[in-house]
Amino acid sequence: MDAINETLIIRFKGDQAEELVDQIAAETTFTLMVNGKSLVSLLCTPTELDTMAVGFLISEGLLADRDSLLSRSRLFLSFIF
Repeated sequence: MDAINETLIIRFKGDQAEELVDQIAAETTFTLMVNGKSLVSLLCTPTELDTMAVGFLISEGLLADRDSLLSRSRLFLSFIF
């Protein structure tokens, strides 16, 4: 899935309207599963989801740091989007 979509927009300048194609950021629903259980669903750009997952786990205090993920032999992360 691309992180950028092209879409038709209408740009207004004063009382003038102009139709053109512009780029907008893509968003997708991202569900983080930990050990087969749904933890959270977020909207995000559909790139670097592994980094997004680890950052979320660290920011929520579920992991101390990135290295602690590697030391957990029974932690299984998966994504649904």
